Formats: sequence, structure tokens, C-alpha cells
Amino acid sequence: MQSMLFPLELLASRLATSSFAIADGMPAGYRLMGELPLGFTPPRVALPPKSEAPSVLFVGTWEGRKRGAWLAERFAQEVLPAVPAAQLWMVSDRCEETKNVRWMGRPSDAELSRLFARAWAMCLPSTYEGFGMPYVEAMLHGTPVVATPNVGSNYLLSGGAGLIASDDALGDALTRVLTMPRLRRDLTESGARRADRFLWDNAARAHETAYLAAVDRWRDIKG
Repeated sequence: MQSMLFPLELLASRLATSSFAIADGMPAGYRLMGELPLGFTPPRVALPPKSEAPSVLFVGTWEGRKRGAWLAERFAQEVLPAVPAAQLWMVSDRCEETKNVRWMGRPSDAELSRLFARAWAMCLPSTYEGFGMPYVEAMLHGTPVVATPNVGSNYLLSGGAGLIASDDALGDALTRVLTMPRLRRDLTESGARRADRFLWDNAARAHETAYLAAVDRWRDIKG
């Protein structure tokens, strides 16, 4: 499917009056005028307190590029020896549960929001994310983000908005977040500032500006 979509996307970007990406780092060949942020709604209710036990939230699939199973393995081998009380909350299609790894299945929107808020950290170690909506959701809920490098994480977590760790360093990064209150506080504050860009009001203004610029450009082209 991707082999079919890619050339069609390239063609569309060249035929359109104005083309924008939702994140930086698109492959060469697209005729882009910049980026347009997606819109997110912040939590409408008071956030619940963090869980008593150190907790890491994962939102994605057990297999494939989201790497839920791989995260569970890293958690067991590298995080639990340093933080024995830590819990990994898996919101995924399936999961191999243990004493410290809990499967959440399909929570409602309200339940998922509560999980985002109560977790000490959110980790999505995807090999590829074109954007990465869970990163922004975590930041809006006051939860530090730990990720591995991909297009979306590199874009969203820039400027210290989250921790981006290599595969070999992910366990250590999660351990540091769970054991260092000052680091969690700093990441929460920088993440909140970064997430402001993606609130609906800001996204709507950016899209309005882009449409007006596209109209002006079309008029110039038509003469």
C-alpha cells in the first residue's frame, strides 16, 4: 500500500497550490511550504494524582513498529532490576501480563485520559511515527515522554520536550525518569510548553493563515 501511496502523495504535493506537512522530516521530493499543526483538546476535568507505584504507560500495538512486546522485554530486563515496584501499563491489542506488566485492553476515552494523567511516564518506542499523537496526549496530561528516534518523536520532543533514547539506552532513560523527581518536573514543564502549539485555537489560526496564503498564491498564478 505504501508503494502506491508515496508516488500519489508526491504528485498531489506538486499539483496543489500549497502543500504542508504535519511534521518536519518528510522525504525529499515533496513541494512543501511548511508545517501545519494538528489540533488537540486539553483535558476538561481536573487531572487525578499520579499513581502510588512508579508507572510507565504504553499506547500502541504489541507487535509491529509500535514495539509493545519489545518495550515489555526492556522493562523486565533493564527497568525492574533498578525500580522493582515499577509497573508497565499496556494499552494494546494484546499483552503477556506479569506481576508488573498490566494489560488495559480497550479503555474508554475517559479511562485512557486517566491513564495518561496517572502515569509517571509515557513510552512509545516506535520505529516510525509520521507524527505521534500519544506523545502530545501525554504532554497535555502532564506526563513526561520517553521515545526512540523517529520522524514524529524527533519533531514533537525537540527542545527538551521529552527524552529521545537509542534502543540501547531506553531502559536507562526510563529508569532515570522514574527515579528522578526533578527530571520528571522539568520534562513535564517543557512538554506542556511544546504541547501548546497543538491546541485547537493555535492549530485553527495556522490553518486559516495557510488557506489565505494559498488563495493569494492561486490568484498570482492565474494572473
